Amino acid sequence: MGRAVQHLVEQLAQLRIHRLALRLRPGLTLDGYRSSRLEELNRYLVAWVDRYHHTIHSATEQAPVARYACRRPRLVTQDLLDRAFLQWDVRQVTKLGEIKFSGNVYRVDPTLAREKGVIRYDPYDLSRVFLWEKGQILATATTRELIHPRRPGKPLPARAQGSQAARRYLESLVEAHEERLARELNLIEYRQSNTKEE
Repeated sequence: MGRAVQHLVEQLAQLRIHRLALRLRPGLTLDGYRSSRLEELNRYLVAWVDRYHHTIHSATEQAPVARYACRRPRLVTQDLLDRAFLQWDVRQVTKLGEIKFSGNVYRVDPTLAREKGVIRYDPYDLSRVFLWEKGQILATATTRELIHPRRPGKPLPARAQGSQAARRYLESLVEAHEERLARELNLIEYRQSNTKEE
């Protein structure tokens, strides 16, 4: 995660916790929040969630706890679950009935030539892609030669260099550790030499 994104996520999390603390304990400052104990914040969070779950929502006209209690679990098939996590992209079918995607060429029915549509795919298995229309599979496209079996991921960002202050601090820790070891070694050598002389 980039530094800017990481900073933004931390700021948003801090803002949410601060807003939660203010809702439950008006007048609490951010400094007061930082000095609060974890148990106290956990108590606040549990209280806020409990209140949320028992508050009637305007859209559903029910409290979440009541809405959840009256629903039967909806079981889904493995196929439906797999489809839910397919990624998508927009591609146009060529006049020869081909879809070019991620370095591979897929064949579909030539009657779909020049149609632009959404393709869905598993990034870990590019042996086939699905042409979708109105939330349903319109066609399954396969390739004769699979050049790229997986979708390449984004490259990892270059590792950030530590600041000079951090480096100096770590170096001072190493130096202090080595000095302590040297003193202990001297004490051991001194004790050993004293016992030999006696």
